[in-house]
Amino acid sequence: MMETVMLILVFLVPAVLLLLGLLWRIRPPEMHSSSPLAYRTALSTSSRDAWDTAHRQCSSLWVRMGLILLVLLGAMVALADRETYESFLIWLFIGEMLLFCCTAFLVDMTLKAKFDGKENK
Repeated sequence: MMETVMLILVFLVPAVLLLLGLLWRIRPPEMHSSSPLAYRTALSTSSRDAWDTAHRQCSSLWVRMGLILLVLLGAMVALADRETYESFLIWLFIGEMLLFCCTAFLVDMTLKAKFDGKENK
């Protein structure tokens, strides 16, 4: 039972990243909306251009990361050792969360390169 739950979680993360990335590519969230599904940092909310850049960059990263993770995870799960399967799935999930957190740093690096915090360069 626990293996099934972990397996679902492992594949749910990249699926959600892919779907949210595609959604933001089609229709990014409004800057002043109260939606919990938005990339909000001090830099991304400093201007409309920064907001659009952040969501465009995040969308691109999440679509690519979601597709790559789904393929890689499928192969890794198929080849995994069944004796250590449960701990293997936990480590995969932890790795996914770390990659997800890295996207925030990558998007902020893009914003810092393009904007100085309040005004366009």
